[in-house]
Amino acid sequence: MATKKTLDKLQLELRDTLEATGYLEVTAMSSRKGDVRAMFRIKSGMDGWWLRMLQQFLVELPESWYAFVGQKYLIVNRELRFGWVMVIDGDDVSEVITGVRKLIVSIYAAQTGGTLAVDSDEPEDSMIEVPLPHQQVYTASSQRRVRRSTGRQVR
Repeated sequence: MATKKTLDKLQLELRDTLEATGYLEVTAMSSRKGDVRAMFRIKSGMDGWWLRMLQQFLVELPESWYAFVGQKYLIVNRELRFGWVMVIDGDDVSEVITGVRKLIVSIYAAQTGGTLAVDSDEPEDSMIEVPLPHQQVYTASSQRRVRRSTGRQVR
């Protein structure tokens, strides 16, 4: 199982990739028993894009990876709200998250014809580069943000 520090970095990397699409906002990241979990909401008017992306994501997902994607309902200020939840796991969660990120980038490119910048460097035309956990530097405050976000509710 990956260390807590590694899981924190994987959470940040997955969050960065999801938010780089511009179509959703991650509201919480967490890990439980070595998996990586994201809770997010789809931005207004982007439901169609999300459902097409989700369908393609589930079609292309290798059988050796585990992914659960669903809606989580909760009460906020006595009102019913929901957010989307994504849980990713596998034998080597670091390798799986890297693969999931590459898959999201390739689906985005296929759907929009554009490139998705998930790294500070611009990718070459024929190659999409996704940084590995040891390549991405996250500040201590960014890592605390992930830890604090555990259990945060969607507003």
